[in-house]
Amino acid sequence: MKKLSILCCPLVAMALWACEGPAGLRGAEGDPGPAGPQGAAGPAGPAGAPGARGPTGRPGEDGADGADGQDGADGQDAVIVGRLEGVVTVDGAPTADVRVVLLDTGAQQRTDADGGFAFEPLPAGVYDVSVEQPGLAPFRDETVPVFAGETTTLNIELSTPDPSVAATISGVVQSPRGMPLAGATVFTDFGGHRAVAAADGTFTLVVPPTTYAVSAYAPGLAFGNASIVDVDLAPGEARALELTLTPGDLEARAFVGSSACADCHASVYAQWSDSLHANAIRPVDLPASGAGPIITAPWQGEVVLDDPALGVPATTFRLLFEADGTPAFQMENAASGQARRYRVERSHGAGAGRWMQRYQVRIDGTWRLAPLQWNEDSERWVAYHLERWVNADGSLREPDADDSFESGCQGCHSTGLQLEVDADDVAHARYTELNIGCERCHGPGSAHVQGPSAANIENPRRYAPANTFGVVGMDGAVAQPDAYAGYLRSQEACGQCHARGHSNGAAAGEPAVAGRYGFPWVEARGADGRLRLGEPLADAFVPDPEQWPVRYAEAAPSRGSYQQYTDDRAAAAAGQGHGHNPFHLVNCYDCHNPHGGGLRSSLRLPADDNALCLSCHAEHGFANTAEIVAHTQHDTYAPDTTGAGQCMGCHLPWTARSAEPGDLHSHTFVIVPPHDTRDAVAAGEDPVPNSCNGCHQEDADFGVARFEALFGPPSPREER
Repeated sequence: MKKLSILCCPLVAMALWACEGPAGLRGAEGDPGPAGPQGAAGPAGPAGAPGARGPTGRPGEDGADGADGQDGADGQDAVIVGRLEGVVTVDGAPTADVRVVLLDTGAQQRTDADGGFAFEPLPAGVYDVSVEQPGLAPFRDETVPVFAGETTTLNIELSTPDPSVAATISGVVQSPRGMPLAGATVFTDFGGHRAVAAADGTFTLVVPPTTYAVSAYAPGLAFGNASIVDVDLAPGEARALELTLTPGDLEARAFVGSSACADCHASVYAQWSDSLHANAIRPVDLPASGAGPIITAPWQGEVVLDDPALGVPATTFRLLFEADGTPAFQMENAASGQARRYRVERSHGAGAGRWMQRYQVRIDGTWRLAPLQWNEDSERWVAYHLERWVNADGSLREPDADDSFESGCQGCHSTGLQLEVDADDVAHARYTELNIGCERCHGPGSAHVQGPSAANIENPRRYAPANTFGVVGMDGAVAQPDAYAGYLRSQEACGQCHARGHSNGAAAGEPAVAGRYGFPWVEARGADGRLRLGEPLADAFVPDPEQWPVRYAEAAPSRGSYQQYTDDRAAAAAGQGHGHNPFHLVNCYDCHNPHGGGLRSSLRLPADDNALCLSCHAEHGFANTAEIVAHTQHDTYAPDTTGAGQCMGCHLPWTARSAEPGDLHSHTFVIVPPHDTRDAVAAGEDPVPNSCNGCHQEDADFGVARFEALFGPPSPREER
């Protein structure tokens, strides 16, 4: 048998061999066969250790700017204005050239030939509309609404006064030689009644019955005796006057009355008309104005008043009305059995709701302030110089003529005043306006009315330097005496009345001495002793301030009313206050609007929320709440709620008294530390309220501990 070559796998070869017979001899070892397939994978080994952190990647690139959004669609214009229109009629007939005034804004128009008027556009709101026409009863409505997008129609009906009620003032205006003065203007202090003298100098005014001062003015003539004071007119009464004007020139200018200013200065005139300056004293039979009611007190029943400090016993006042409705009071004293009755003809104090109202009666041709006073805020009656009316034994008397309104008060309350002393040495007043009018601060206006110019009317601002930086040096010394004197002249326009003292009773050229009047007056000038603008106040005034004890001699705050100028000067004397500031000398009218305005005390900006103070001081370290808190050391800032951080609370504490103690602010602007109050009490003195206990009234130590915790002990007073 043929031997097979071993080319197949060993298993096949073995099978074949087994079939053929016994095994032969072992052959030679063959070549190795190919490698078998790889075995299955073994189990996974343990996890390796974590790898090291890789390097930080590069910052990503900024994304592209987004596309601008699409403009929104235009909205519709809001309607916020309306129109006020109407017709003025007199006795039913449309009347031209009648002046219609919006007292809120000062805007005014004169009616057209058909009596029509229209104000537009007017912001929506409620308006105070006034119409005055000489000889007619005035019209006033304080609640005229104007709605957005609508027209309000206000038809105003004026009527000629009923002859049985209206009073008539007629007469003639003539020159010193008795020649008629055609074209002379005759006017009243109340109501704005005016008339122009005819060719023969005659005039006629039809007015509501009350008390008037009637004045006349003609170009080039001084008012002389043309001011007739206290023309008392009963219903239906006719009064004839002869007004003789005296020669004058620009050096002896005439007072013409505030009504002469109304046409050109309507906005200012409207503000002034409702101000306390214009309405401080009013006849009780005038209609109430926006300044407040004529009589604020509850005029009824009995009031019992006394003054133990002056030894005046209790006196009963019965408050009643005369048959014609005029208020009156009857004084009764049980011990003496006496009774006296007085008719009240004027209210003194405009009923502002914050201070007091007094009442004037007339005795022997002069005015006296009644011995009872109504304190408006506390709503209580108190005595006012009761010792002038009641003796220590209870018997009744009447005030001396030296205690009259004319001698004690009128120089600060009236405009165009002349004081004439009669044979009995009693002062009688003549004036252009009973209250404080335009010419009280701006001087006689006759030349200005003839030809309006800034050069022929006074302006207190004109005396003050335009830039007061450096007028007082950083060392506290006055560096520019002339500029500082000009600043004082501008301040004295207010200071002559907002201070306490007496007239200058010295002879011409002699040093000033306290005189007979309780206001600035140069007695050597005779009837026209008023202080002219630009003249130093010291020429007409001897100060007599009501300040706190000697302990507060430096920068002492005042304790009586109308002494704001006294405070300013007291602070300046100590090198402090607004009137001695090297950066800016602050004038009264920087903070107050002398023409009036709707804010308390005629401020230019609100003070309760610090808006007024920060209008200047925000640029000097008080730009935000954090800076104010750091300055006050109080944790919170809520000036208009809790009072925390309120500038006035610390720098203008309530120290003075008008009606009730502490109802007027100090005006030194100097902080009164509580240590002064504590030390005064320990010394048995009457202590001034301090800058802390206005809020912290519960502190037994008057706030000393609180003050020191925040600021440390104050420096000695002589170093302040």
